[in-house]
Amino acid sequence: MENLSAFLSEVIRPSEITTPTEPYFDVTKHGVVGDGVTNNTKAINELIKSVSGGIIFFPPGRYLTGTIMLKSNMTLYLTSGADCKDMELFDFGPRPLADDTPVMEDISINNVMVRRATVAAMYIFGIPERPIKNLRVHNFSVESVIDPAIRREPVMMPTFEKMQGKGIIIKNVSDSVFSEILVTTENVPLEYENLENVTFNGKTLAAVPQ
Repeated sequence: MENLSAFLSEVIRPSEITTPTEPYFDVTKHGVVGDGVTNNTKAINELIKSVSGGIIFFPPGRYLTGTIMLKSNMTLYLTSGADCKDMELFDFGPRPLADDTPVMEDISINNVMVRRATVAAMYIFGIPERPIKNLRVHNFSVESVIDPAIRREPVMMPTFEKMQGKGIIIKNVSDSVFSEILVTTENVPLEYENLENVTFNGKTLAAVPQ
């Protein structure tokens, strides 16, 4: 989003600032530095990931950052004098359904073997407002490794959290079946959230891990 600071200065004026009634997080107390030089992308995203909602507050300063991934029930608040250079926003929260909302359903993935994967070998990410539906994954075998010499993030999603040595990640999926899945890893074999009626090797998964 271009000229984010200028846009927010027009939307939120100093005279309109009130004491917040929701959780409030000053980014400078969470490893973010407003010196115009430090790349704060990782620190800001880690803060957002660690809280369930509230106000992410930027006091005066010049903050160098890339893509920021907001969640639902969260407000990004730049006070007067706060400048976020090159900031772009990516919202993980659901959006209203529209004519151009993607439909992803009736997908089959069969007979896949992955060896010595250094990042998640299967990353399935639907959109919250219209999850992937009727996905069938059968006979999928993956071996993920942690190689200290390789620090690699997914090429098409460079600001996502590190996935070093993880096995399978599933988000926003419904009415789907994963069968005969084998994951070998020293890290997390399976991560998931926002699931509905999904079975994994014969076991029905909860919406989120219990």
